[in-house]
Amino acid sequence: MKQKEIRQVMGKKMQSQMVNASIDWSAVVKHFSGVSRENLLGEIALIVLQSASSAINKNVLEKYIDSNSKENYIKSAVVQLMCTPDYQLC
Repeated sequence: MKQKEIRQVMGKKMQSQMVNASIDWSAVVKHFSGVSRENLLGEIALIVLQSASSAINKNVLEKYIDSNSKENYIKSAVVQLMCTPDYQLC
């Protein structure tokens, strides 16, 4: 096979493996609405990671979480936790 053909075949395989997903943020925010700010990251981690992982460095995550509002905090915490190897390898 030529390089161009290989790229075309690989491109088609990658397209078939892509997943489109959407999050109902209103339901996520509502679920965590009663959780205090100091416990929020831990509670979100329990749901997203489905374990009480002490390997997650919460101080590092806090640097990348948007804390302008509780809603933004929840959304960005979920996304940041999904970026961790703990989430991606489960």
